[in-house]
Amino acid sequence: MIPAGTYRANENGKLDISGIFNGYYYKDGMIIKGAGIVISKGSIYFVRTDGSVFTSGKLDVKTAKTNGLIEAGTYSFDDTGKLIR
Repeated sequence: MIPAGTYRANENGKLDISGIFNGYYYKDGMIIKGAGIVISKGSIYFVRTDGSVFTSGKLDVKTAKTNGLIEAGTYSFDDTGKLIR
């Protein structure tokens, strides 16, 4: 679920939201599953196969999931899912 608030719908009737909301990655109002590394509001996240973001730990990010945004390697993520630099 997305946070309570006022949202716009696009011409197709889909919610016009994209980014991380309640621990899930949305694009054009839909949960996107298995996206790997994404950037939302200037922060880097890892999106898992269920659409949730990886939180609170270290993760070995393979080249196929970097989306060209970072190099493959082991990274730490905080309790909100943001990559810790």
